[in-house]
Amino acid sequence: MSGNWSAGWCRTSCGRWPERLAAGQRRSLAALKRKITGLAAEWGDTDYSVMAALSRICDSIDEADEQLRYVPEEKDLIRENDDI
Repeated sequence: MSGNWSAGWCRTSCGRWPERLAAGQRRSLAALKRKITGLAAEWGDTDYSVMAALSRICDSIDEADEQLRYVPEEKDLIRENDDI
């Protein structure tokens, strides 16, 4: 099965597909952040500029995670506005 089939099935059969997608991506981002935080720690005593760059990536991951938190809420708002 291709990924497109499962995504299409979920859109039509699972009422909560954006929420599941957002949750999965948030978990992936958390794993990436743990990895990058470890890399930054390894560079901490050697090269501050590399550590700082990796820390900025972690900040960007936090921003993306925050945006993904609102996906379900925005979908609910769209549904409410469509019903009016």
